[in-house]
Amino acid sequence: MGPAPAPETPTPGQPPAPAGPPPANDGPPAPGPAGPPPSAETPTPRQAPAPAGPPTTGGPAPAPAGPPPANDGPPAPAPVEEPERHAADGLPADTPAPPPAPAPAPVEEPERHAADGLPADTPAPPPAPAPVEEPAAPPTEAPAPAPPPAGPPAEAPAPPPAGPPAEAPAPPPAPAPAPPAAEAPAPPPNFDPADPANYTPGRSAPISQIVIHVTQGSYDSTINWFKNPDAEVSAHYVVRSADGEVTQMVDDGDTAWHVGNGNPTSIGIEHEGFVDDPSYFTEEMYRSSASLTRSLADKYGIPKDREHIVGHAEVPGNDHTDPGPNWDWDKYMGYVNE
Repeated sequence: MGPAPAPETPTPGQPPAPAGPPPANDGPPAPGPAGPPPSAETPTPRQAPAPAGPPTTGGPAPAPAGPPPANDGPPAPAPVEEPERHAADGLPADTPAPPPAPAPAPVEEPERHAADGLPADTPAPPPAPAPVEEPAAPPTEAPAPAPPPAGPPAEAPAPPPAGPPAEAPAPPPAPAPAPPAAEAPAPPPNFDPADPANYTPGRSAPISQIVIHVTQGSYDSTINWFKNPDAEVSAHYVVRSADGEVTQMVDDGDTAWHVGNGNPTSIGIEHEGFVDDPSYFTEEMYRSSASLTRSLADKYGIPKDREHIVGHAEVPGNDHTDPGPNWDWDKYMGYVNE
C-alpha cells in the first residue's frame, strides 16, 4: 500500500470537498524503493512529495466523497513534511531530524567597578569611622617654690675708693721733620784742558786733600791763563760766580801746579772773584763748589773736615792768602756735609 494521498488544499471561494471514509489500516506502508545515495559533494535539493496516484491493489477503493462530517472536534492538523536526510549524516533519508538543542541563554556578567574589582551591583563597604580624638589633658602647673625666708636686706657693695683721675694718653710724638732734600749732584764739568806745559802727567802720591782757591780775576781770563804755556800754573777745576758753572782743566790723575809742595797729594779748585770782594761768593757758587767737593771726597775717601778740605793760605810753604776772610767756611762745610 502506498503513501496516503495529500489532502487537497481548498481553492479559495470554493466549499471544501466532502471527506470520504478513512482508508483501511492494513499495516504500515511499505517503504518505497531506495534510490542511489546523493553525492557527498553536491547537496541534493529538498524534493517535493510525489503526487498522489491511484491506490495500490490490496485495499478497497476509496468511497466517493460525501457531505463533510459534522464538526464534532478540532480539525486535524496538517501533516508535517520531514526534510530528506543525506546519507552523509548517517541517517536514512526518511528519518525525522531531532529538534535542535536550544541555545544557552547568554549569561550577563555583572559590571565591575574599575576601582575595587567588584561587580557594579555590589554595595560599597561602609566608610571607616572617624578617629575619636582624646580630650587634651589640662596642663599641670608645677607648684610655685616657696619664697625664701625673709632675712636682713642685702647691703649694696661699697663703691671702690676714688683714685687719682686717669690720665689721658699722651699724644703720639710728632713725626721727625723730613731731612732736607739731598743736593743734586753737580753736572759733569766742561772739560777744557790746560796746556800740558802747566801740569805734570800722573801722580807720585795718593790724593788726600782738597784745596780751595780764589782766582783774583774773572772766570774766562782764568781759563785762558791756564791754557797759556807760559803761565806755568794750573788747577783741576774752575767755578763761575754767577751760576756755579764748573770747567775741568786737568784730569784728577794728573798733578796740577797750584799749591807748591802739596801738589802731588791734592786737588785744586779755583773760584771766580777777589779775596776782598765778598759779592763774588754767591749762593750758587757755594752750593755748586760744595757738591763738587763732596763728590771728590766720596770718590777718593777723603774725610770731610777742615783738616782735609783747606784754603790755599793754610798749606805750608807758600805766601798766598786766598780764599781770604770773606769766604764763609761754616756755610761751605755745611753744604759739603749735607
